[in-house]
Amino acid sequence: MVAVHVEALSAVPGFVGVLIAAIGLYGVMAHEVAGRIREIGIRIALGANSWDIMRTTIREAPEVAGLGVLAGIHASIVGDRLVEPLLYEVPTGDPITFAAASVLLAFAALIVALGPARRASRLDPVQSLRGE
Repeated sequence: MVAVHVEALSAVPGFVGVLIAAIGLYGVMAHEVAGRIREIGIRIALGANSWDIMRTTIREAPEVAGLGVLAGIHASIVGDRLVEPLLYEVPTGDPITFAAASVLLAFAALIVALGPARRASRLDPVQSLRGE
């Protein structure tokens, strides 16, 4: 029989949560870029290079991720109070855990934002200004 550690079992839902958050952030960033196609096309037509477009797009990721992290911390503090009676010798409300999760999600936000930013930097200005 294979011995499974409790830490490994508790890491799986955490990984799934980060994966779901990253997928959601990717969707939000892709939607944001799609809504700004004309603006990005105008910037490229006026001479902005691909790094400028990527920088502008990636700069928005921490704002979106920060709002999500703040909402998540608030929800987890409320959830900690509800779950605390069910836990045995497990501390709740650990600030180090909240900080580590926040940093991990911020890092994931920057990585995930690279896809839509790269796509935005490769837009053809004529196509983006011509149709919607």
